[in-house]
Amino acid sequence: MAHTERLNATLQQIRTHPETWDQQVYRDGNAGCFAFHAALLAGAEINAPEDPGDDTLRCNEAARAHGFSNGERITIGDFAQCALELTLDERLELFHPHRTLTDLERIVAEISA
Repeated sequence: MAHTERLNATLQQIRTHPETWDQQVYRDGNAGCFAFHAALLAGAEINAPEDPGDDTLRCNEAARAHGFSNGERITIGDFAQCALELTLDERLELFHPHRTLTDLERIVAEISA
């Protein structure tokens, strides 16, 4: 069952800060897709913050709590899927690069139902 509190918090983060939302990419500097926002809200840390396109994460306490281990390549998408407790189908639907905000609101409501 998906983590509805985190899903809704992520959606609210995007609504509040639309200038940091870019569904087309996992990460572009301080902006990114739904997965990017979900991962950061769940405690993820960007591996190389000085590299605006780096979409890998550090194996910090939050990553270890979601089952990741040192030396493992952790992507924003993988971390966000775990943090949001999504199935693969839900991940593919929610993280699709062509989703609009309206699409995300609908998908979050469907997953949360």
